[in-house]
Amino acid sequence: TAGLNLVRYIREEIDNKFIRVVLWTGQPGHAPEKEVIAQYEINDYRTKTELTADKLFTVVLSALRNYTSLLEIESFRQHLEEKVQSRTQELELQKQVLLRQSIDLQKALNIKDHFLRIISHDLKNPLAAILSISNTLIHNPEGEREETRDGLNHIKLSADHLLKLLQNLLDWLKAQRESLNFQPENTTLYPLLCDTVGLYRTAADYKKIEIICEIDRQTQVIADKNMLATLLRNLISNAIKYSFPNGTITIGIFEHDSEIEIYVRDTGIGISHADIETILNSLQVFSHEGTQKEKGTGIGLFICKQLLEAHHSSLHIISTPNQGSQFSFLLPKTNIKKE
Repeated sequence: TAGLNLVRYIREEIDNKFIRVVLWTGQPGHAPEKEVIAQYEINDYRTKTELTADKLFTVVLSALRNYTSLLEIESFRQHLEEKVQSRTQELELQKQVLLRQSIDLQKALNIKDHFLRIISHDLKNPLAAILSISNTLIHNPEGEREETRDGLNHIKLSADHLLKLLQNLLDWLKAQRESLNFQPENTTLYPLLCDTVGLYRTAADYKKIEIICEIDRQTQVIADKNMLATLLRNLISNAIKYSFPNGTITIGIFEHDSEIEIYVRDTGIGISHADIETILNSLQVFSHEGTQKEKGTGIGLFICKQLLEAHHSSLHIISTPNQGSQFSFLLPKTNIKKE
C-alpha cells in the first residue's frame, strides 16, 4: 500500500510522468499486475520470486535508459516549442509590418484617385475658363472696359487656383520623397516662419487679414526644416482661405516639459466636430470652399498629417463653427539654451 501511495504521489501530486516505476511485490494477489499497471501508470511489474542480482541489474538499467531517452525527447520537444513560439512571434511582426504597409498603400491609392479626379476636373475647368475668356477678349478688343476688367479678373482667379493646385500636387510629391529622407536638426522657428508668412502676405492683405506672430526669435525645435516649412505653409494658407475679411491669424507656441506646441489660430468659419473627425481619422482628403469662394483640393491637411507622422507627431484641431479654428502639433525642444 505504501508503495502504491508513493506512485500515486509521483504521478498525480507532482505530475511527473518521466520517472520509471518498477513494482516488486511479494503479494501479487493483493496487487494484481494488470490492475496495478493500468491504474497507477507503473512501467514494470515483478514478483519478489524473480528478484536476482542479474534481473535487478537488467530492470534498473533498462529503466534508466528509458528515463534518459524520455528526457532527451522532452528536451527536444521544449526546444521545438521554443522555435515554434519564436517563429510565431516573427510571423506576427511580419503581419504587423504588412498591415502597416497595406494601410500606407490604401492611403496612397486614395490620394492617387483624388489626384486623378483633380486632373480630370479641377485642372480642366480653370483652363477651359481661361481659354474661353481669352478668346472672347481677343475677338472683341473693343468690348466694354468693365467687361474686360471682369474677364481679366476671372482669368486671374482661375490662374491662382491652378497655381495653388499645382503647388499642392508638388507638395505631396515632395512629401513622399522627403518622408524617405527624414533629416531632423535644430531649427529656429522665427526666420522660417517669417519666410513662410512672406509668401502669403499679398493674399492676407487682399482679405485685410492681420497675421500676428507670437514666437520668440530664439525658439528652436528638432525638426526636418523642409518638412516644417511645408507644414507651416499649408496651415497658414488654410487659415487665410477660411478666415473672414478683416480677421486675425495668430501663430504662436505653448511650451511643455520637453516639447514645443506650435499653433496657427484663425478667426474664420470654423469646422464641425464631424468634419474634424474626417480630417484626423479618415484616409480621405477633406475640402471646403473658403470665405470668398476660394477653391481647394483638400490635399494640404493630408500632407500635414503625413509630414507629422515622419516626426512621430500628429495634428490637433480645436474649432468652433463661425468663430475660428486652431491647428497645432508638437515637436521636441532642442538642448540649446537661449542666450
